[in-house]
Amino acid sequence: MLSTNIWTIIFIVINLIILFILMKVFLFGRVNKILDKRAEIIRRQFEDADVAQREAEDLRVEYEKSLASAKEESAQIVDEARAKAKDEYDRILDDAGKEAEQMKEKAMSDIEAEREKSLNSLKNEIAGLVVSATAKVVGRESLDVDNSKLYDDFIAEMGEKIDE
Repeated sequence: MLSTNIWTIIFIVINLIILFILMKVFLFGRVNKILDKRAEIIRRQFEDADVAQREAEDLRVEYEKSLASAKEESAQIVDEARAKAKDEYDRILDDAGKEAEQMKEKAMSDIEAEREKSLNSLKNEIAGLVVSATAKVVGRESLDVDNSKLYDDFIAEMGEKIDE
């Protein structure tokens, strides 16, 4: 059978206590320090990740505000460009209308001047014919004063008929 010696049990217990104390002093202290350092590093990483996530969220919000502002600004620029284009269109249209009116007035004055010129030419031609016809009827050449009087009377008569 197995015999148990009390001294052996006491010696084993003392060895276990000494081993426990040595392990606690030399091994568990260092292991606990390493574990505490690792826990601290992990805690800092989580804090840094939280800070980075908050900063990223702030940047996202700022970016969205900036994007909305840019959209509003671009819409405003487009509206301003449309307004300027419409103003330019209206100005060009007004200028074209004024130019057309000026061209019309010039054409009317040119027509009136041409009409006057044609009438004067016609009057001179008719005066020559009247003088010639009168000379043939009377059978003689009359004086220039008489020609002028006949001419003026005829023109006055013809002018009244043309104006009517």
